[in-house]
Amino acid sequence: MDFSVRRLDEVTKEELDAWDELFAAQEGLANPFCAPEWPLAWCSAWSRPDLCMVVLIRDGTRLVGVAPLHRQTYAVRGRTIATRMMLAGAGPGGRNLELPQVLTWPGHARPVLRALIAELLTGELSHLCDWAELSIPIADGWFESEWAYDTGHEHAFFHHLATRPSCVVSFADTWEATRSRMGRNIKESMRRSRNRLAKSRYEVAVVEFGAHGQTLDVAAVDRFLDLHLRRAEHAAGVRHIDNFSHPSEQASMRALLPQLGERGRASLLELRLDGATVAAQLLLHAPRTIYVHSSGLLGEHWELGPVTHLQAEALQLAHARGDRWANFSPGVNVSKMRWGAAVVPANDFAFGAGTRRDVWRFELYVGMKARAAVRGSMYLTGRNNAPAKA
Repeated sequence: MDFSVRRLDEVTKEELDAWDELFAAQEGLANPFCAPEWPLAWCSAWSRPDLCMVVLIRDGTRLVGVAPLHRQTYAVRGRTIATRMMLAGAGPGGRNLELPQVLTWPGHARPVLRALIAELLTGELSHLCDWAELSIPIADGWFESEWAYDTGHEHAFFHHLATRPSCVVSFADTWEATRSRMGRNIKESMRRSRNRLAKSRYEVAVVEFGAHGQTLDVAAVDRFLDLHLRRAEHAAGVRHIDNFSHPSEQASMRALLPQLGERGRASLLELRLDGATVAAQLLLHAPRTIYVHSSGLLGEHWELGPVTHLQAEALQLAHARGDRWANFSPGVNVSKMRWGAAVVPANDFAFGAGTRRDVWRFELYVGMKARAAVRGSMYLTGRNNAPAKA
């Protein structure tokens, strides 16, 4: 396989076209974040052009792998302690780009990953970092120990860092059969929401922006961002964080979503009552896959179940358009699993090679990462400290 490495902001139009072709060739559960727009926007918002690169992997003339990467440096009092290479979207700003992944041609995942890891361990890129981190979807298996052999260094290591479990619904041949697989709880929630909206004094409408609907413009994005903040501020039910609290996250979505909408890769569903938008659901689109991203609502309409209504509408539209899967995003909870979802994990691995001192630094990093994960779970449970209900 042939490698081309260049700065992410210097990718040519021909290379972007080949990247688009590779994105459209995904089989099975597709990842919308593999589209080139996402890493380009992420690096613009969260990194620097000189720290972001893309590895283009070819088998002959065909592009069979794309790995958008960035370098992250740890420093104490101006002194660099360690540098790691990560996929664009991992680290800061990952609440928007939720599933960073190496994009590969169908049937080429294992050889592409093996070749990429060898390049990061022993090739030109190995001199740019102390270790590297990649995410491997469950369909592509596990990190094989042989990939870390023959580095020529004193020590080579690899370590499973974390698992990103996504809740995925597989569609049946008909919408009625798909609905029958869902839990009794969500069926009741859909029925209750539909009846309450029908009995309300409002004129009810669902409007789609982007993909197959009206133009997804900045005004629609702003309405979505405002409703998402309102949902985070609402105290009833499970409390949600504001995924777009940082100005860079908001600016990135204002620039990115209209681009994706124009290409059929993103859409917004709005629930309107008497013409006023009271809830919104962000959806991403990949081959035969709909991805349920973030939502928002006005708290005073929470009892109407507006988000449940929009998500049910989104899944039914996706089924009618020929999609086969709905990904409810990483993180397992009751609200996602009740749709009849199965848990589909992706696994994050770190790997490197060097001296015993390099291994010690990595061991220290792993300990700090585990500590941060525990504190993150404490923060989540602290926001929702009501007793569990059967």
